[in-house]
Amino acid sequence: MTTDSASARSALDAAERSSTLIVRRTRGLRWTMLAFSAATAAGLLLVGVGPRPFGIIFGTVLIAGAGGALGATGAASSALPAGFRRRYAITIAVWTAVYAAVLLVGLLAFPGSVAFWALGAVASVVPGLWFSLAERAQS
Repeated sequence: MTTDSASARSALDAAERSSTLIVRRTRGLRWTMLAFSAATAAGLLLVGVGPRPFGIIFGTVLIAGAGGALGATGAASSALPAGFRRRYAITIAVWTAVYAAVLLVGLLAFPGSVAFWALGAVASVVPGLWFSLAERAQS
């Protein structure tokens, strides 16, 4: 093997390792986003229809903990595909708007309404589900 072919082979191996790392990190963030979405739904149900004050306390802790895990996982992922961070930021912004709307409207107008809080929980899952499916299609 010549020096040029050894050098080319080394570059190909490095590219393969990098590609594998990007796929693994992207997959990890997709699953973390899905777990965050599920925790958000459960947390909203606890806040909205759970026993007072424990529903609010446990729901808030659940959502905050899942958000912390999502943030830590996202911050630890340096090598990501093109456009990933933009889709991630859009997802978090949309989730924030949905979550705030459900929380505000639910606490003011529909306290204890199982139908409202169940629909709000489903709505809060949509941004994370979109992100995970979009990222899966990109991989």
